[in-house]
Amino acid sequence: MDTSPNLALPYIAPQQAQKHVTHNEALRMLDAAVQIGVESRSLTEPPADPGDGERHIVAAGATGPWAAKDHVVAAFQDGAWAYYQPREGWLVWVADEAALLAYDGAGAWIAAAVRSGVPQFGVNTDPDPVNRLAVKSDAVLFSHDDVTPGSGDQRIVVNKEAPAKTASFLFQTAWSGRAEIGMTGDDDFSLKVSPDGVSWHDALTVDRDTGRVAFPSGGVRELLAADRTYHVDAVAGSDTNDGLTGGTAFATIQKAVDTVYGTLDLNGHDVTIQLAAGTHNGFTAVNPQVGAGTIKVKGDTADLEACVVHDQTGSTLVIDVQNSGTRIVLEGLKITRTATASLVRALSGARIEFITANKLAGAGRTHSVMSDVNAYVSIKGSLVVVDAGYTLFYAARNGFLQISGMAADLTAAPALGVLALANNGGILFASASSFSGAATGGFRYAVQTNAIVNTNGGGASYFPNDNAGTTSTGGIYA
Repeated sequence: MDTSPNLALPYIAPQQAQKHVTHNEALRMLDAAVQIGVESRSLTEPPADPGDGERHIVAAGATGPWAAKDHVVAAFQDGAWAYYQPREGWLVWVADEAALLAYDGAGAWIAAAVRSGVPQFGVNTDPDPVNRLAVKSDAVLFSHDDVTPGSGDQRIVVNKEAPAKTASFLFQTAWSGRAEIGMTGDDDFSLKVSPDGVSWHDALTVDRDTGRVAFPSGGVRELLAADRTYHVDAVAGSDTNDGLTGGTAFATIQKAVDTVYGTLDLNGHDVTIQLAAGTHNGFTAVNPQVGAGTIKVKGDTADLEACVVHDQTGSTLVIDVQNSGTRIVLEGLKITRTATASLVRALSGARIEFITANKLAGAGRTHSVMSDVNAYVSIKGSLVVVDAGYTLFYAARNGFLQISGMAADLTAAPALGVLALANNGGILFASASSFSGAATGGFRYAVQTNAIVNTNGGGASYFPNDNAGTTSTGGIYA
């Protein structure tokens, strides 16, 4: 054998003359082939002024002195180009690409691949103990296996240890978080966003048990799949809670009302706003209900002193329900005022229903229950009335107020200017109702300006008060 088996280095033959020639030739080959670093692999002709020892991988389609030398290693040595045929597994560092290549034995140089078991790996950047795999690139491609071939599928698995851990994709701007999608701290799927990487807003959540989609920050409405209860606790609650349990109750009725009317499609289901015992601020509802179903504000029907609803800040009404399509049911509440404010108003096509048992308490020249401008109010069940007011029942401007199956408790002898008032086309209709006790100091009824009060044949003394009722300007009492 005249040469070595791998690099084909020439051996010095026995009794060979000029042994230094063979030895130097082998050294030149070692100098060219060991720890190979080439300038480039893109040239098809030699550079004009190569440095001594300069090496290149000859590009395909080479011409001139490099003709027919495609893919070999060309080394400029002792003023001339020498050529070395690579063998499978040779590794070469290409300086102008900052790339490590391997010869595949079939005429091609390919990226040197690390197969497995490395603790860290970086592509065009440095990994670290946290980011053990790091890639710096304009794009990253994951494709199905069409070589082995595979199944044609492509699935990325992100696994976490336990429900309280996080498995997610985090999106950043200048290394500050702006959006995150995945399972963050539980097994529900969520999408959240941030303006600054510190405060986060839940945009979408998907319940792991039911598949129910919710939009906590608003936007698309949640479609209810079952009846729901929101809890309100003025002492222990917080309006940053979700309100779904007694332990995560809202602090105000207003927050619960805004959540129901602003974020839900009832989809045929009912929502109850359950009040904890205590004193609560009143509320205003102005948005139309979306989807069929009943929205109820509920206190304690067995103890009408337990859940008190009083004046709301910045309003002359305790409960104010406005606009067509806005509907609410009141049950088990004591509705009162601490200032000169009216108690309950339905306005502009809105609808309010009193059911089971409620209590009204107030004072001053105010209205207790109003149906105004095409609105509808229905009163059923027990209604306890204490203290004073200008009117108890008031229908105006085509508003309709219906008293049906009501049992009014007036044993506290409330001072009422007018027990039943209708004017400007308002209609007040009463049937199958009863009064225990009587109001004092005022009129049984007043019907004015083309309005109607109909007692279904109850007679002039149907509404109990000290003075007879009056009609004027087209008003009708029946």
